[in-house]
Amino acid sequence: MREVDGALERLEVLPIDGPEATLSDGARVRSWPVPPFRVYYQRRAADLLVVRLYDQRRAPIERG
Repeated sequence: MREVDGALERLEVLPIDGPEATLSDGARVRSWPVPPFRVYYQRRAADLLVVRLYDQRRAPIERG
């Protein structure tokens, strides 16, 4: 999980963002790949809120 921790630290401090997505529950998020996972997150003021850490080997949770 060091790769996930590193990705979260970079997302928190760098001005980068992954693509926007809508999850199956309707939540609007951004995502970032950290194979085999995908981090779904939202930016809130000065915080990075991780909504889900999802194993991409499973069925997608994004709306088509």
